[in-house]
Amino acid sequence: MKDIEEGKIYFTKVQFDSWLWREFEGEERTLLLDLVNKELSYQVFKTFDKTSAIIDSYPALEEFIFPDGTKIQYYPSGPHSSGVYMKNEKTNFKPIFLHELPIGKKLIFSYGTELTEYEISLLKPYCDTNEFEKYRNRKMKPDEEGCIGYRDEINMEFCGISNSLLPIIKLPMDYYYDEKHIWPSEKLYRYVCENIISKNKILRKYIKYGSYSLFIRG
Repeated sequence: MKDIEEGKIYFTKVQFDSWLWREFEGEERTLLLDLVNKELSYQVFKTFDKTSAIIDSYPALEEFIFPDGTKIQYYPSGPHSSGVYMKNEKTNFKPIFLHELPIGKKLIFSYGTELTEYEISLLKPYCDTNEFEKYRNRKMKPDEEGCIGYRDEINMEFCGISNSLLPIIKLPMDYYYDEKHIWPSEKLYRYVCENIISKNKILRKYIKYGSYSLFIRG
């Protein structure tokens, strides 16, 4: 989306992808802003991955102690090739056998809504590609100036597309910065959450700015 009068180039589409991983399953969430068609959409996928479910995977090795104190370790009989053994706090640290878990993802929530012309006009200053280009190929570092916290248990990424010769830009969103050093991707996401999402009674059940956040106290 080009604004000839201001001589600026704005994103036509903006996407925020996040991945939340728990012990047995996770979630993939996508928030998409289509500024040309004036639409906002949000999808949540439940993901299943047997590898992420294994906290302590090891062979079915058991131990037997003879009366004289001699110890032997052995593998009990069983279909070891069709699953994995796991132990953690949820099993009281006792090994349990898990059969193959499904791998893939399932859509559990999908929602779309139209944005008004007024809402788009307020979004545009946060979608100026010039502000984002300064951060292209830059990595976030917890020890750099202005860093005040991070997203815990969740990974997040910004993706911006424009109708120009600029290539797609992707920026990490793992850390928070103070107002002086805040990244434009974070500033845009915060604005959307606090000024659009918060006013939608359906979406605000799923998105709350600052969730899964840990901040560093100086």
